[in-house]
Amino acid sequence: MKKIYIFALILFCCGIVFLIPIIYTNPAKEALTALKKVETEMNTEMSLQDYSFLLVENTKFENANFKVDLYLKNEEAKKNLELAKLIDKIMEHYNIILLIINSIKESYPDAMVVIDRESTDYLSKNSEEERIWQAILLKYPIANKPEKDGGVIYTMIGRSSGVCYGKIIKLRSLIQIILKQASIDLKRAYFCYEQK
Repeated sequence: MKKIYIFALILFCCGIVFLIPIIYTNPAKEALTALKKVETEMNTEMSLQDYSFLLVENTKFENANFKVDLYLKNEEAKKNLELAKLIDKIMEHYNIILLIINSIKESYPDAMVVIDRESTDYLSKNSEEERIWQAILLKYPIANKPEKDGGVIYTMIGRSSGVCYGKIIKLRSLIQIILKQASIDLKRAYFCYEQK
C-alpha cells in the first residue's frame, strides 16, 4: 500500500512539472515568437516554390497559425486589443502571400497576373479574379502604383497567344512589399507587447 502512495506522489509531481509550463504560458509571447520564426525564414532570398513550401508544407507557418489562433481566443487578447489587431494583421499578410502563391501556380510562368484588361478576350473586365487583385492592391497602397514609382504595376500593350494585356502585377515584387509590411507590423506588435 505504501508503494502505491509513493508511486501516486511521484506521478503527481511529474504531472505538476509538465503542467506548470502549460498553465503559465504567455499566448501573446508564443504567437509573436512563432511569427518571428516565419518572418526570419520568409525574409531570406528564395524562389516562389520555396515560399509555397514554407507556407503550405512547413510546420513553422502551421505552428504560427495555431499560436495566433490560441492567442486571439485567449482573454489576454481582449485586454490588449491593439496587440491582438496587429497579430491578426500579420497573419493576414502571410495568408495573402499564400493566396498569391496559389495563384502563381495557375498564372503565367513569369509570375505576373493581368488586371484591368484592355480586351475581354481572355477574362471579362471586372471579373471576380480581377476584383480580388484590385482589393489586394488597395490594401497595399505602396504597391498600387507603377513599377517606375516603386510599385508593382506596369502596362503591357499588345497581344500574345490570343491574350490582350492591360495592367500587369509583378507578383514577386508584391510578395516583397507584403513581407516588408509584415515585418513592420511585427516590430510594432513587439513594441506594443513590451509596453503592457
